[in-house]
Amino acid sequence: MPKTKGKYERAEKKAALSEESSRFCERSLCGCILLSAVRGLDIAKSGFGIVAGDFDDSLFRRVFETMQELDGRGIPVDPLTLADTKKFSALDIQDIIDNCSTSAHIEYYASRVKQFSRCRDFMRSVQGKASRGEWGNVVMAVQDIARDGLDDISDDSSIDVGEWLESDPAPPDWVCRGAFEKGDRVLVVGSSKTRKSFFVMQMAVSIASGVSFLGMDISSPRRVLLVNLENKKDRQHERVNNMCRSLNIKRESLGGRFRAINGRGNRYDLEYISRIARKHCADVVILDPLYKLDGGADECDMQERKRLIEDLERVTVETGAALVYAHHDAKGISGDRDIRDRGAGSSIINRDVDSTMALTPWGDKDCDNADYLSVLSVLSRNAPPHEDITLEFSNGSFCRNDAIEPVKATSKNVRKPAGNDKDDARELAKMATMGEAVSMKELRSYGREKFGYQRCTRAIECMESAPDLYGVVIWRESKFGRCFVGLASRVGEKLESLGIGFANDKCKGVKP
Repeated sequence: MPKTKGKYERAEKKAALSEESSRFCERSLCGCILLSAVRGLDIAKSGFGIVAGDFDDSLFRRVFETMQELDGRGIPVDPLTLADTKKFSALDIQDIIDNCSTSAHIEYYASRVKQFSRCRDFMRSVQGKASRGEWGNVVMAVQDIARDGLDDISDDSSIDVGEWLESDPAPPDWVCRGAFEKGDRVLVVGSSKTRKSFFVMQMAVSIASGVSFLGMDISSPRRVLLVNLENKKDRQHERVNNMCRSLNIKRESLGGRFRAINGRGNRYDLEYISRIARKHCADVVILDPLYKLDGGADECDMQERKRLIEDLERVTVETGAALVYAHHDAKGISGDRDIRDRGAGSSIINRDVDSTMALTPWGDKDCDNADYLSVLSVLSRNAPPHEDITLEFSNGSFCRNDAIEPVKATSKNVRKPAGNDKDDARELAKMATMGEAVSMKELRSYGREKFGYQRCTRAIECMESAPDLYGVVIWRESKFGRCFVGLASRVGEKLESLGIGFANDKCKGVKP
C-alpha cells in the first residue's frame, strides 16, 4: 500500500509540473507576440496552427483571442493597444511581458503550446473511451487517436525504399573534395591563437578562386560569404590582401564570388546572415567565430546549444549552402582529446556536424619553427578517414609541409616556453629607461624583434603586473589608446611635451 500511495503522489507531482510548464509556455508565447507584434502572430498561426482553443489558461486564451481580433481588423498588436480594449488590467499585461522570454523564442513556445494542447486532447479522448469499457479498450483508444491524427498529414515525406533499388543516387557535390559537400555543416575548431581566422579565410579564398586548399581539391569555383564578427574591418582588409599576395590570387581569379560581412560591433543574427546568403546565392557561408552568434548563452547549456543547432540547420536548409563555423577549444591541451570531443561547451555542437577540421598546436619541442607549425586533422561523415598533415604558417597564409611528420602537442610533449619572463621583462624595462619615455608600441616592436612575438607578449604582461619591481611607470589613457613607459620623470616630460597632464590614476608603478 505505501508503494501504491507513493506512485500516486509522484503522478500528481508530475501532472502539477506539466500544468505549470504549460502555463509558463502560454504566458511566454503571448508575451513574445506582444513584443514582436504581427511577425509573432504570423509565426504562431501559420507556422504552428495556434488557435485560442490551444490555451488552457483562460487569461492567456482571452489575450490571444483579442490579439487575433485586433490583427484581423488591421489594428497594430502591442501592449498599449491591448490595454485600450479594457478587457485586461494593466497589471495582467505587465506581468505577461515581464515574465516572458525574447521574441527569438516564439517558435519554441508556439511548438510547446501546441504540444501541450494535443496532450490534453489525447488524455480527454483516452479517458472518455476508457471510462465506457474495460481497461483493454485503452489500447484501442490510443490506436484510434493516433490514426485520427496521422490521417490529417497531407505532406507524407516517407518514401518507398524499393524505388531506390531501381536507380543510382546523385553523386556527392564536393566543395572541398574528401572534406565536405554543399549543404554540409562543418566545424573548424582549434585552441586560442592557432590562427583559425586565417584558416577559414584561406578556405574562402581557395573555394572562390577554385584553387587547391592545402592539398584538398576544390571541384569548381563557388560563391562564398565570409562573416567576420571578431576582427576590425581594416585588419581584415590587411589579412586578405597579404593572404592573396602570398597565394598569388588576383581579383580576376576571385571573379566576384567572394563576399564578406564585417560584423564587428553590429548585432547581426543568423536570420540576417541567411537573407544575405540567399541574396548573393552563396554556395558556402563561413561564420567566424561561432560564439558571437549564440546570444551570450552558456556554452555548456544543452538546451541553448540545441536551439543554436536548430538555427544553424535552418540556415543550411534556407540557403542550400555549406555552413562552416569556427569554434574555440575547451581549456587544457587539445592534443589529448579525440577529434570528436574537440570544442568548448556542450558536446552536442561537436557531434551535430558533417565534417570537423581541427587545428592542433605543434608538439615537437626541439623544432625551431614550432610557433608557426600546426597539425590539421579532418573527420568527415561521408568520406574515408584522412591522415593528419603538417601546416606551416608563413607570409600571411598556410602551406602544407609533407616533409615534416605531424606531431600534436599533448600533455606528454608539451613545449616549455623559451626564455625567462622576468629576465625578458628586465630587458624591456632597461630599454624603456635608457632615454626618454617610449610608447608601448615602440616597446612591443623592440621586444618582438629581440625575443619573438610570444616571448615579448609574456614579458610585457610580467612587467605590467609589477612595474615597481622593474623601476618603470606605465601611463595609459584608454580614450585615445596612448601608453608610455619609462622612468617617472621622463614619462612626465613626455606628457608635458604633448600638452597632457600627468594623472596618477592613469599610472601603474612609481608615482613622480
